[in-house]
Amino acid sequence: MTTKPTYFKKRKVWWWNSWVIAVAIVLIFVAIPMVWWISTYNSSIAVLMFVITYLSLLVFVMYMVKRSLLDPHMKVNEDEIKKRKKEIFDHRTYEKKLVHTKDLLMLQKGEKTTVLDIWKLDPSLEKRHPFFSQTETSTLDPIIKELHIRIQIGEMQSDTDQAITSEKEFLSSVFDYLKILGSDEHLISLKPLFKLLVIEIYSYKHFSQHRTIPFPIFSLIMTATVLPQLAYTAAGDIRQMKIIGDVRFSGGNEITPHRGIVSDATRTL
Repeated sequence: MTTKPTYFKKRKVWWWNSWVIAVAIVLIFVAIPMVWWISTYNSSIAVLMFVITYLSLLVFVMYMVKRSLLDPHMKVNEDEIKKRKKEIFDHRTYEKKLVHTKDLLMLQKGEKTTVLDIWKLDPSLEKRHPFFSQTETSTLDPIIKELHIRIQIGEMQSDTDQAITSEKEFLSSVFDYLKILGSDEHLISLKPLFKLLVIEIYSYKHFSQHRTIPFPIFSLIMTATVLPQLAYTAAGDIRQMKIIGDVRFSGGNEITPHRGIVSDATRTL
């Protein structure tokens, strides 16, 4: 016998299921003109026999509806759902601490390691900005005290009429991303371990036979001391971004990046 998961519980009265009620109402309304038509024969016995027969069939149909629906005598146990949600939340919190502790141990040993995996482990953090899901590399080297972040985006607009709009949208997106970084507790917790933050953004070049090759279009290097100021940085143009650090951007054209950060996906091949 198959048992239902604990997040289902029995209904006290199965026929209160909305589908069962709806079918019953429709069948009753269908029967009304039929009863009226039979009553025109001035035979109360005929009307009574029809009503008894119809109600018997109605009960039979209700049981058939009950058996054809997905357990109308069951309903979702909201208390169990809340319990499961809490368990998932507690597990994520534990995983966050575990990942962070592991990263710190490796960094304290002087080992170059991938950090900020929590950005992808926690959906609420990943959804803050598209760049978080597009991050290919986030590596911290405690020896040279640099944190490297490589982001791989899609192809930028190459149409001349839309080039300026595309550039503005891209820089606005970068500013939004930097503001989030300025208040990110996980990044700030690593601040004592690095002096320079390097962010490189890559786009794609399309070649024949559906081949694509990534190339750098944006590179920013800044000191860790600037991080607290990022949260208050208003969106602007490239000149304003140069106040934050050394930036290289040429409207979506290929540039020479500061470090040429290698993608983790490429490194594992």
